[in-house]
Amino acid sequence: MTILDEIVAYKREQVKELSRRQALALPAQRPDPARDFAGALAGPGLQVIAEIKQRSPSRGAIRTGIDPADLARQYQAAGAAAISVLTDEKYFGGSLEQLQAVRAAVDLPVLRKDFIIDPYQVHESAAAGADAILLIADCLDEAELAELYELAGALGLQVLVEGYSDHSLAAVRRLAPRVAGINSRNLATMEVDLAGMLQRRALLPKDAIAVAESGIASADDLRAVALAGFDAALIGTTLLLKGDPGDNLKALLAGRPIPEQAA
Repeated sequence: MTILDEIVAYKREQVKELSRRQALALPAQRPDPARDFAGALAGPGLQVIAEIKQRSPSRGAIRTGIDPADLARQYQAAGAAAISVLTDEKYFGGSLEQLQAVRAAVDLPVLRKDFIIDPYQVHESAAAGADAILLIADCLDEAELAELYELAGALGLQVLVEGYSDHSLAAVRRLAPRVAGINSRNLATMEVDLAGMLQRRALLPKDAIAVAESGIASADDLRAVALAGFDAALIGTTLLLKGDPGDNLKALLAGRPIPEQAA
């Protein structure tokens, strides 16, 4: 069993248990109007979605004990276009409460990044105030992907639809979402292939806002992403691993090496 299989199996059991324990009480409407995630990524130049997470299956502890709201404010001041919050607790140390704290702290659109495999989680995301959600085509069949994508739209959520393999990217093309991404990390093996991601840029839907995800470790990587034709990059570990996350983001956006203490 791969780590992706393990996580998805865990998520299915988690959703089943949550559904048994409590009926999701949805508000009559979202807590407040959704912010335009796609619009934030469509600005001139390469935009950055700055990520908040405490750990990951591939790296272990990354930055524990963080204050998500303070970190989000640092990212906004440094020039992030949007914030991604890992809400999985078991594998990434996140929560929906962290997402809510982040959204209250900044004016940027907030992406819920998780392994969303059930309509329950889409409703849960809207009720928590997320502006957008991530759907991973590599852990959904096409019917599930289309169902969750349509439900998200009906609930006022925008969607970043991600693929990695040729098979999942073909499903992304057929869905033709407004925002589509390629993950440089193989979620089955956790290996990163940045060059492969750049080469697969042409496999995304022609008119989609294209997002490069994972594996971006330097200003040179960010330039390569822009030259390959991506509109945005999602960056987490590089900003969080060492040093000041806001300064690290400023350096990357300015095309400079990140400060020495964060190298």
